[in-house]
Amino acid sequence: MLYSTTVVVALVVTVSTTPIMAQRVVPADTVDQTRSDEDQDVIDQTGLDDDEDDDAASDHDSPFESFDEVEVTRVSPDEIPDFRPGLPSQAPSRMDASNLPRTLSGSQLERVSSHVAAATVEIIAVQRPPSHYRQTDMIYRGHALWISASRSGDDPELVSTADWISDASELYAVDGDVSQALSKGGLELGGHDPQPLDDVMADRRGLLERHRSDLVELQVEESNRHVNLARLAAAEGEEFAGPETGLILHDMDAVMPGSIFGFSPAVGQTMTPVGYNDSSDLEREYSFYFLVNFRAILGAPIVTAEGRLLAINALRYPEDPKQSLAIPPGAIHAFMQTGRAEGSDGDDDDR
Repeated sequence: MLYSTTVVVALVVTVSTTPIMAQRVVPADTVDQTRSDEDQDVIDQTGLDDDEDDDAASDHDSPFESFDEVEVTRVSPDEIPDFRPGLPSQAPSRMDASNLPRTLSGSQLERVSSHVAAATVEIIAVQRPPSHYRQTDMIYRGHALWISASRSGDDPELVSTADWISDASELYAVDGDVSQALSKGGLELGGHDPQPLDDVMADRRGLLERHRSDLVELQVEESNRHVNLARLAAAEGEEFAGPETGLILHDMDAVMPGSIFGFSPAVGQTMTPVGYNDSSDLEREYSFYFLVNFRAILGAPIVTAEGRLLAINALRYPEDPKQSLAIPPGAIHAFMQTGRAEGSDGDDDDR
């Protein structure tokens, strides 16, 4: 009896010294008391070899994930993007199209429209799907603008909104013949949705190949996603001359004009009066823009009665497709590096 009691005590000691996570509860009446400790197998419940146990324990000391490589990028304050959103100072919060003053006579409207039209270029962007998708090229049709950073309008640069051309595999400036072919195919200029390139073919030959002599291949020289603008230039081996003078930017230290106009060949050959709406309550993801009721997007210009560039219409407002989101003048100044994004620029009269 004393021997049996001694065995029970030994079992209790053995169980109490087993690590808690590896402990297995065994009813006392199932223990084989005839086997010695040397005959019993030790069960490794960690799933690892003994020489890996120490490493495994050290790997799980921290509850946080570890990363093999960490890349740290340091930026100086002047490298932080300058958004410059917002309208000129003293801007009214809302102006409906029905209340816009008609300040232009017929001849004035025609003259200013001619200047804006000369600085507006129709471009098409072809996007090729990734290889694992059906290989149907999609085509967009939008605008690019010859914009000058100077108050004189000299040395204009070709600029468009960046979001719709950022993934383009081909980019072209087009003339009237190609524009007519696209229109016959039903592709809206400045529309929101792309269209399969096959749908705008005039015959069995590809549209782009058929009109290649009327196309000028472009490339993106610079793209800034923070202000949704891109600078374009003719591709290598191509020539594409702009007008002698481009669109001049509306100054930020001038008040918001009482009359603003939109222009797109899709709407007409003359400028169209445009209203702008209260943008103070726009959702945070759209607060960079301001709302206008001009339907042509993808780089269409919004100008003043004098033909100065106030904004660039970018995309439809998802909450109300009748309105569009336009890039404000401060952001365009910042992208063009005019030095006038904040308003008064002191004695610098040339820029």
